[in-house]
Amino acid sequence: MPLEVGVSAGFVIDSPGDDPDDSSSNVDGVVLACRHTSPAGANKITELGWWQDWAINSPGEYNMGVYADDGDAPGALITPQSSGQITTDSTLAWFKYAGLDIEITPNTVYWLALGMEVLSFPDNVNRTCLAGNPEATGLKYHWGGTPDGVLPDPFVSSGSNENISWTIYAKYEAQPFVPQAYMIMKGM
Repeated sequence: MPLEVGVSAGFVIDSPGDDPDDSSSNVDGVVLACRHTSPAGANKITELGWWQDWAINSPGEYNMGVYADDGDAPGALITPQSSGQITTDSTLAWFKYAGLDIEITPNTVYWLALGMEVLSFPDNVNRTCLAGNPEATGLKYHWGGTPDGVLPDPFVSSGSNENISWTIYAKYEAQPFVPQAYMIMKGM
């Protein structure tokens, strides 16, 4: 299954399951932050994850977080980064932090971020170039250096690129539907 925004990247309603079969790049000592707009009705992130795509990787600590938008670039972390987990040796798989409770605002630009420590055999993350594809509209990412995988706060960019998506996702929960009549009765 090729990488698809809303399924294996960006904001997703269900955790991805299949291998997003696209090209990949080394993320050792790098922090990536990908721009995505939260869906209408989304009110919190419950999981952050990414696809490790190198069959001979070394186990390494990865960190994930969400940055606020700061003039078309990642700014400050909106919550403390999730850290402490390690990838599995020589394993292609989804790695994630679950059980999160990160409040977000619907229809708002956020930057989903992954930081990876420097390893002897690199971990890779999938990416795809979506140039010319309507799905690529608004996609952009920034990268920076981080020898220990820690996400800087605020973000420090070494560069950016457009029309490319990485397999970094945020699973979100939608706001519960409250009928208009109920809101009027309750004085909302």
